[in-house]
Parts: sequence; C-alpha cells; structure tokens
Amino acid sequence: MPNLVLGSTTVISESGGTATVEVPVSDQQYLPKGLSQGVGFLLHIDDAGDATMSGQPAGGTGDRIIVFDRTTNGLSDETEWSNPITDLNASGTFTLAVGYYYYKVCIPSVHQWQHWFLYGVRTYGDSNGNGSALSNKTDTEVSLGFTFSYAATSGVNDGLHHPGILRVTSAKQRHCIQYHNQYNSVHGWSGITVNTTTDVCIRSWASFIKIG
Repeated sequence: MPNLVLGSTTVISESGGTATVEVPVSDQQYLPKGLSQGVGFLLHIDDAGDATMSGQPAGGTGDRIIVFDRTTNGLSDETEWSNPITDLNASGTFTLAVGYYYYKVCIPSVHQWQHWFLYGVRTYGDSNGNGSALSNKTDTEVSLGFTFSYAATSGVNDGLHHPGILRVTSAKQRHCIQYHNQYNSVHGWSGITVNTTTDVCIRSWASFIKIG
C-alpha cells in the first residue's frame, strides 16, 4: 500500500508489507475524523447447551473483574479490518492495539445484587504488561467514572451501560472491566436451551470502536 501522507507529513509508512505509524498517537491533527479503524467485542456468554440458561454470575461480592469468554471482530473482512482487541486471557484482562477508542460496556441484567456499580475500563498493571495495579475508577482517557443501580432482593432485576473514551499508548498494556456488587446471586431460566451456534446468551459485553 502507499504511504499515508497528510500535507507534507508521512503519517503511516509501509515497507515490505509492514505498516509503521510515524507520528505520536497523541497528535490530534493526525487522527482521522469520524472514521472507524476497527471494531472489537468482548463477550461473556452462556452457550453450554444444557437445559438452563443463566445470566451474569456475581461470583462473590465487592469489586470483581468481568471474565469474558471470547473476543470477536465486529467486521467480517479481517484482511482490511483486524480486531483491535489483540489478546484476552483467562483472568479477563486484555490488550488493545495502540490508538484511541470509543467504548461501551453493558451488563444487561443482574439478579438481586442490591446496590451495584459498573465501572468502565481500568488499566491493569504497567505499560509493559507486568503487575496488577489498577487505574482510578475515574481517569482521563481511561474511564469517565462509573454507573450505579439497585436490584432489590424482592426480585427486581436491573442492568447498566457505561460509555467511555480510551487512549492506548502501549500494545503490552493490559486492561480490565469491573463491577461492584453487594449481594451474590444469579438468575436463570429453563425456557430456552442455549448452544454454541444458533442460541448464544450474552451475559455481558464490551465494544471497542477504534477512532484513531
């Protein structure tokens, strides 16, 4: 592919099939306006194939990381639009390609968690992928804050969404998404049988649209 040049500045160069970003990602003048450079999804699902479908499990109480099961490219042409979510491990932490992202997080329904919070993205460890220190729950270009709800023990269920803007400057930096719950409970129903192909139940999800 040819080099991407804006004015007299080479923004992306290509050599032997390898593209290199030649300008800092923090330079706003070089970011495309309103163009998506990839869409990735994190999914926590129920596809067990048994007779009972279950929603988001609490897994205990307090601050907890959503352990996603899979990462999915939102665009089918992976040769042109690669998944910006580059790695997801069994603990629920993940890495992203360097850039800027508009993201959304959702737990559509919980069961009798009482007071609960849904946090946005938190960085996990340092920029080299080491350690487990978490960024603040409100942090510039990481998370706008958290959303709050109440799911009463009388049986009322509730869900939350969370929007945010994320800046990724290291491809090794790991991230996570957390919630905080007061009561440990999960809801299910035997009215539908889920499976891996035609009936996947989404317990929680996050989407990342790469905008620069």
